[in-house]
Amino acid sequence: MHIIANEINGRYLQEILANAPKEIDWVKAAVAYAQGDPPLIKFCVEQRIPLSFFGRLDDSLPVSSNILGHFLKLGVNYQCKLVENFYHPKVIWIAGYGAYIGSANLSERAWGKNIECGVWFTQEDLADNNLILELDEIFRAIDE
Repeated sequence: MHIIANEINGRYLQEILANAPKEIDWVKAAVAYAQGDPPLIKFCVEQRIPLSFFGRLDDSLPVSSNILGHFLKLGVNYQCKLVENFYHPKVIWIAGYGAYIGSANLSERAWGKNIECGVWFTQEDLADNNLILELDEIFRAIDE
């Protein structure tokens, strides 16, 4: 487990993707805002990793139209579901590798320029602290 705080401590979310194992079964991301060309989406597409993304839905367009366009073109292994009302999580779960819980949205700025703070839990951290069932429940509830 370690803190991701970008420029503050020199640990960036991109490093998590760069150090990811070659075999990943899926990624689930519950992140309210997605803009531009997010590194996570690019990573999943390039590595052919199924992605379930849960973004925010309201009239301020927290998930940009280009993100929605990506998902329309990608096919069944890439799901985008939009959640209304009081929805503001930032949880990214990479099966068999770990999970990020913090402040970063899905944007290039959040992953490399903004000061964001969060915690990366390795798969071992998740298992040792019985967090896998809790993450599963969070994503199940959001999906409903």
